[in-house]
Amino acid sequence: MSIISLAIKTIPDIETGRRLHQIKNLSDAGVAKAMFHLQQQCSGSENLPLYLQRIVSIALLVETKGKTVLHQLSLDSRGNADEKHILQGYIQSIAEANNPKLLSWQGLSYELPVLRYRALKHGLSLPNSEAHQDLSQLFADQSNTVASLSNLACLLNLDVLSSFDMPQTWQAYLAGEQDRIDQAAQAEVKVLHEIYQRI
Repeated sequence: MSIISLAIKTIPDIETGRRLHQIKNLSDAGVAKAMFHLQQQCSGSENLPLYLQRIVSIALLVETKGKTVLHQLSLDSRGNADEKHILQGYIQSIAEANNPKLLSWQGLSYELPVLRYRALKHGLSLPNSEAHQDLSQLFADQSNTVASLSNLACLLNLDVLSSFDMPQTWQAYLAGEQDRIDQAAQAEVKVLHEIYQRI
């Protein structure tokens, strides 16, 4: 069985945000700012609901028969690869791995729901993810609190992951720094793979 470590990076879904909040006369940056502000007022956090998150990067570290290959699915520098193209690449990678075991960190509450929302938006069918292990669940205490992936990387003396949440991903996206976004996703799957090797 192939084992695939998964990480995604997202930005605000500007198109849906415009319609949802009836924002007409602002730039994309202005719409995102309004979305973050409204979410902060509503919940105390800028973390947008999962259905308002658009995928700009998916990193997959595929291990088959002891060999690992990194797959990076993302927007290119000319904007030719859109979100639907990224999702199609993900679906193809999972299909080619032939029913793999999927690894994530808090994937049950983040990656998998976001992937389902975005697939629904683009009329795509996601492959079956029954063979999925959310590694964070192995470390959750009675209050369901778990260390962040970056803190766990530090505990294991691995390369420290820079914090790269949605607002930071959005700022990198606006600055045209897709490489930084991709590198953050790649670093996460490498740590995931290392954790899985140690448990």
